[in-house]
Amino acid sequence: MEIGTTPELVTHVYKKLQENIQKYRKVIGRPLTLTEKILAGHFDQVCDKNLDVGKNYVFLIPDRVALQDVTGQMVMLQFMQAELKQTTLPTTVHCDHLIRAQVEGDTDMKIALDENSEVFKFLQSAAGKY
Repeated sequence: MEIGTTPELVTHVYKKLQENIQKYRKVIGRPLTLTEKILAGHFDQVCDKNLDVGKNYVFLIPDRVALQDVTGQMVMLQFMQAELKQTTLPTTVHCDHLIRAQVEGDTDMKIALDENSEVFKFLQSAAGKY
């Protein structure tokens, strides 16, 4: 089974987000902050009462994992150590934190590719494999 972003997945994710946000808004009886919308949208189940700080647990169901170049290396190495064959969720790797903005685009990119080529090659290879 290949895991990726399909129209069906996107439709399911947005439907679940909308349902959860509407339910949670009714529970707390006020407009939600952006953070509350993001968290409520990913609740496994929406509680029927307001959450009390330090007393309640919430269980979240993420719909995607986004790795960045620096932390992505650690995640990929742990994934490989676990001897897993593929991810459970659609996963993307973004390489932007190892590129400095010192001179200008092309020059900075060439320096980043030179200085961090081992990291970029590893992430490209691992992401392609899994």
